[in-house]
Amino acid sequence: MQIGELCRAEIFSVGATDRLAEAARTMHESGVGALAVYDGDELAGIITERDLTRAVATRNDVADAPVADFMSSRLLVADVGSESTEVANRMLTMEIRHMPVVDGDKVVGMISMRDLLAESTWA
Repeated sequence: MQIGELCRAEIFSVGATDRLAEAARTMHESGVGALAVYDGDELAGIITERDLTRAVATRNDVADAPVADFMSSRLLVADVGSESTEVANRMLTMEIRHMPVVDGDKVVGMISMRDLLAESTWA
């Protein structure tokens, strides 16, 4: 199955200069484990629950820290036409749980390991 059929089309996001407290609040209220991070109109990275945990463990003033200080900027994305097994293998190999889905230069969704597991025939 293609990733475009599985990904969540609603993209929750924060700005690179937004504070970590805002990112945590957005994740909590949206029920998601990762947010796309934008610098203006450009996708700059992704901030995940793991990133927030790292922030809390390593910094005292974490709530006011900018998202850019803790986001993953080495961005791995999945093309909307990629096969789910290919994306799952990439995510396992890279040890990541969330990946933005793109159609050309445009972010069209987010895929998580949970989404991929729910799609599998044995789930």
